[in-house]
Amino acid sequence: MGGNLAVMDIYAAQMAFGKEGRIDRIDVSLRRGENLEAVRQAVMAALPKGYVVDTPAGRTRQVANMISRFQSGFDLISYLAIFVGMYLIYNAVSVSVVHRRKEIGILRALGCKRKDILLLFLGETLVLSVIASSLGVGFGLLLANTLVGTFGKVVSETFVRTSVTGLHVTWFYPVIGFASGILASLIAALFPARASSRISPASAIRSVPYAEETFFTTKRLNYGGVLCLLLSIPIFAMYDLVGDSPLTKQRTLLLVSQLMFAIGISLFTPAFLKGFVTIFNRFFSSSLGTAGRLAGLNLRKNLTRNAVAVAAVFFGISVFVASSGYVHSVKQSAIRWLDSIIQADIIISSGHPGASANAQAIPIPVDLARKLEQVPGVHSVGAWRRVFMNYNGRTVLLSASDLARYPEQRNEQKIRSHPDPVRSWPEKGSVVVSEPFAAIFKVKKGDTITLPTPAGPVGFRVDQIVVDYTSDSGVIGMDLRTYQHHWGDRLCNAFFVNVKPGAKVKEVRDEIQNRFGVDRKLYVLSALDFKNEIRKVLDDMFIFNYALDVITLAIACLGIIVALLASVLERTREIGTLRAIGMLRRQIYGVVVLESTLMGLAGGILGSVAGIFAGWINLEGFFVANIGSAKYYLPFSAILWALLLSAGLSALAGMIPARKAANTNIVEA
Repeated sequence: MGGNLAVMDIYAAQMAFGKEGRIDRIDVSLRRGENLEAVRQAVMAALPKGYVVDTPAGRTRQVANMISRFQSGFDLISYLAIFVGMYLIYNAVSVSVVHRRKEIGILRALGCKRKDILLLFLGETLVLSVIASSLGVGFGLLLANTLVGTFGKVVSETFVRTSVTGLHVTWFYPVIGFASGILASLIAALFPARASSRISPASAIRSVPYAEETFFTTKRLNYGGVLCLLLSIPIFAMYDLVGDSPLTKQRTLLLVSQLMFAIGISLFTPAFLKGFVTIFNRFFSSSLGTAGRLAGLNLRKNLTRNAVAVAAVFFGISVFVASSGYVHSVKQSAIRWLDSIIQADIIISSGHPGASANAQAIPIPVDLARKLEQVPGVHSVGAWRRVFMNYNGRTVLLSASDLARYPEQRNEQKIRSHPDPVRSWPEKGSVVVSEPFAAIFKVKKGDTITLPTPAGPVGFRVDQIVVDYTSDSGVIGMDLRTYQHHWGDRLCNAFFVNVKPGAKVKEVRDEIQNRFGVDRKLYVLSALDFKNEIRKVLDDMFIFNYALDVITLAIACLGIIVALLASVLERTREIGTLRAIGMLRRQIYGVVVLESTLMGLAGGILGSVAGIFAGWINLEGFFVANIGSAKYYLPFSAILWALLLSAGLSALAGMIPARKAANTNIVEA
């Protein structure tokens, strides 16, 4: 409970909370040696229908599933970060090969075999990867310990009320992370190490311009990209078809599909960079003078290595745009949904509006509505009641309010208000259910569901399947009068107040706060303030996405630095020649920075395009499949920022190799 615990006499609590003669739960302790499941079945058989008999493990299983779905998005970004790191390692080993060409040539001339050169670079990579993986695990644990409080707050406000007291780590995940780092490093280093073993002694010693021999020709990469993209489509289709509810969806298929999509696009990077440079040389290089022409020519010299750096930027930007598109779409869909169901000017609640939908708040007597209607400026007051109940072994939310404000099921990705009058629904015994509820329990429009009431099980006809983001465990919506008739409950959780035409919302809100807010500990907010609180909760939910975006972009910038360092080392003689014929240091500096900017811009464009599709896949795969229908909104501001960041950060990253190039000694070159 995190210290938030109050102890009262049960009879005093029943009177204080309007539950005279009623209790919420009975805890049963077993004698030593009794079988838990056998006792549970016996207790269930002894009770009338409608009572729920569950174990502590069963009660927490649903929460664990919700948190697991929440964690799936982070898993995808983590896997993509590994691929960004692999591109970085590929370039780092390539730099080492370029820098030590003469050393490799001497070793080969002295009789060193190709296998020995290969093992030399792999051995160095192994040592460095062990050190780096150890640091990565340590930094990850430090970061987790720093963020665990914030994460606990997000889980508490979003899923279920909880208290996180510290970081609990098992050996499994650190070991998996450590091993993954080493394995990814060796795989990434294998290809430049293989190329180093094919350097001839004569060309290395004579400093013949190095043309990296690689298995990954542009043609082969294009074939690989097409294959990955073709594989991602049926895998995503399998995810959509296999499992017909949030409980049976195979999220591994979605992760694999997204990874195949991202890898497939990245394999087209050399071809894309070639086309990008061609367009730049034809239409823009001349306007930038000598620096523009040299930058375009230099980028074409080694498309494979430069494309690796561009691919690193691509991954970072695609994650940024995809995450932004997903977050923007979820926020917009949630706000539009709130707009469709909240037509009031003022919301009065017994708990903070940012609290979890699964948190238990102190209910308010529904009779308070009459007193609220007497406040000057109040036109009408509507009550809303929510209770959690067990339906077929799962906890679902029963929401009792005015069903006319519910948006009907998605039609061509649009959320619209239900147009039909529902004043006669209580007599017909109708309810509406949310999309996750319908998917989990295989309920269709027109079916009858049986709910446990104090008087016994009662059947209700399902009139509509609706969008409802209140709870991902499933929501049943019914008219408040129907709920009060069957449950005899005269409590509510919130009031929705509409003010009279011409009345000022702030003045009415202040009057309600002064009359009832202090004594009854109520939250009285305008509709605008209420929605702002919801926005804050949504921002907290996605704070970790933003942190991972920053880390991924930082790694991508390192890829730019490494690629340009390799290019500068490879062109030492060329740069020296340019300096000898009169090219100024600032001109050399400008050429390298322009190369860096172009590489970043190319990665930004490709990453933005891929990120748009990846964001849509995230929305359909994670949110729509688990929470409900939502519309995808293009993140135009995020795309603009992505292009600016990719070009700007790449230009900054290029300053380090640019300074080295500008300071090249003419004689030594």
